[in-house]
Amino acid sequence: SNNRRIIFKDHQSLRWEDHHTTSHDCTLTWAIPSANSSVKLPNATGAIGHLAFDSQAASTTNVSTVQFQNIPDRFSDAEIYFRCGPATDAQQLLVTFNDTNGAEITTADAYEWYVNESGTARTGTATSSMQISGNSVGTDAYEGVSGRLVLSGLRNSHANGPLASIFGEFTMFNSSGAFKAGTFHGSLNPANAQEVGGIRFNWSSGNFESRFFRAYGLRNTE
Repeated sequence: SNNRRIIFKDHQSLRWEDHHTTSHDCTLTWAIPSANSSVKLPNATGAIGHLAFDSQAASTTNVSTVQFQNIPDRFSDAEIYFRCGPATDAQQLLVTFNDTNGAEITTADAYEWYVNESGTARTGTATSSMQISGNSVGTDAYEGVSGRLVLSGLRNSHANGPLASIFGEFTMFNSSGAFKAGTFHGSLNPANAQEVGGIRFNWSSGNFESRFFRAYGLRNTE
């Protein structure tokens, strides 16, 4: 039966003594509840609750593109954390979307974007990619860019809601060694309305000299 349960009377705890052959105990207990609630354990892929995890491991191998493609349609939103540096000095970190077949969306008027780099506004209208860093990311030791990107509305193509968009924050050292920080925002242009199935990162020119990306997906439903 699907209704088989273990029921504890009143307040009880679960304890594992000498856990993993150590001399330490692990105890599972509960805060005082204000309503009925459920705790969901990880599924077969290790996802807990609404979260899924994907990553591009740290590397110093030169590659031109980092991408998360064919994101399952049960995810409509994601957060991506990144730390990376260009192989060629004075570059901008750019983003494009993939369509639901895995093809990159790069038409000349595909995107709109805005970056605030330490108080300096940079904008792009009807462009083939979106900028998510300040200008001139440096390639010397300890330079590069790091940040957080929120990807919203992956599968939306309806006129009654926003298209796929990005927003987030970054910190960086530029090619002159100066510290810069700011925010970025971008979206598909309504003239190119379509569902999005993935995201790509690349530099304005050249390869990644170093890269570390982690993505967390938020599920549409339970």
